[in-house]
Amino acid sequence: MLPNKIKSLQHPIVKDLVKVRKNKQFRYEKKSLVITGNKTIKEISLKNKIKILLFASDEIPDISCEKKIQVTNEIIKKISGIQSPEDLLAVVDLPKEQDLFKKKYLLILDRLSDPGNLGTLLRTALAFGWEGVIFTPETTDPFNDKSFRS
Repeated sequence: MLPNKIKSLQHPIVKDLVKVRKNKQFRYEKKSLVITGNKTIKEISLKNKIKILLFASDEIPDISCEKKIQVTNEIIKKISGIQSPEDLLAVVDLPKEQDLFKKKYLLILDRLSDPGNLGTLLRTALAFGWEGVIFTPETTDPFNDKSFRS
């Protein structure tokens, strides 16, 4: 599969993905999430469908996805919001809510406002084998780019 190429920071796909990263309402409307980090993307691709894979290298990555787009480092930087990002970005579907009935170990997050702390708590719950998380409406978005990177 030959990838498409984007070189403009003003391209509609670039603008759309920046908005997905920055805007919670738009992210939920599009049901999409922008993922950064080569290792994270490779791990996610093993169990989840990647809709779009953006890469800033000359080599086409061997990662299964619906669409591959070759971009510049500046585009990766703009979409990710990271000063020194790695050369891959992925767009995946937001996970669907799951039934937590009969689950024994749940983490309930109420009014947690710091995305970094939220990410740390989620990572810890996963490490301990907890079965689910409940977020109250006042809790920061778990798909905020800072939460997700944590």
